[in-house]
Amino acid sequence: MGRSPRDAGPDGGADRHDRGGADADHRHGYPNADGKPVRQVGPHDADRRQADGRHRQPGLPALLPAAASGNAPAPWKLGDPTNGQGFESAVAYAVAQKLGYTQTDVAWTVVPFDNSYAPGAKPFDFYLAQVSYTTERAQAVDMSDGYYFVNQSIVALKSNPIASAKTIADLKQYKFGAQVGTTAYTTIQDMIAPTAKPSVYNTNDAAIQALKAKQIDGLVVDLPTAFYITSAQLDNSVIVGQFPATAGPTPSTSVWSSRRAAR
Repeated sequence: MGRSPRDAGPDGGADRHDRGGADADHRHGYPNADGKPVRQVGPHDADRRQADGRHRQPGLPALLPAAASGNAPAPWKLGDPTNGQGFESAVAYAVAQKLGYTQTDVAWTVVPFDNSYAPGAKPFDFYLAQVSYTTERAQAVDMSDGYYFVNQSIVALKSNPIASAKTIADLKQYKFGAQVGTTAYTTIQDMIAPTAKPSVYNTNDAAIQALKAKQIDGLVVDLPTAFYITSAQLDNSVIVGQFPATAGPTPSTSVWSSRRAAR
């Protein structure tokens, strides 16, 4: 595909959450908060399903690997993705049904956000995690049409002086953080251009903890994520403001892996 999106959503959903790590594989199922898989997909599952034509239409591969980024907040994910609830899970199973698969044929894996759009073979056929569209990302992977538009924003503790900032110039003296590989980090570099080097975190959850510990003054995230952080994740926090979009708000997409290694 590689098309410019028409609609859009937040970068990595809440950008946030890579419980499985880079070595996650669809054979391991999808981990709960305690790290245990909610569903094991064993090495004989493919043979079992291949022999059982009732599970899918004839001629289809035995498994349809889908990927998610981990502990995404509502409404993107509601519990583990095998339950069919929340945007990511519901869309995955709807796509599977259109392709002739049943819900039991979908195997989930956790993929770190910045690995989802990296060049090379993928352990998934499609990745549901609100990946913001950029030209560079679209050169490495196929991206769906966008489905949600967002601007970037700043979250801070109410007690921090940055909370009273009114202009971008007011922000330059403060220390910022963002998740690695996100358009939020690009916003810090290109729009704020602070005097202090921004901090980079593997997950949004780690960045939130840094903000809570006062290691950074401001956390840059997409606006829907900012609302979730300030309402449900971090007490006494506030949205300082949102950035104007220079070429329209950032669209969010899903990644479709046309370069996946052959089964």
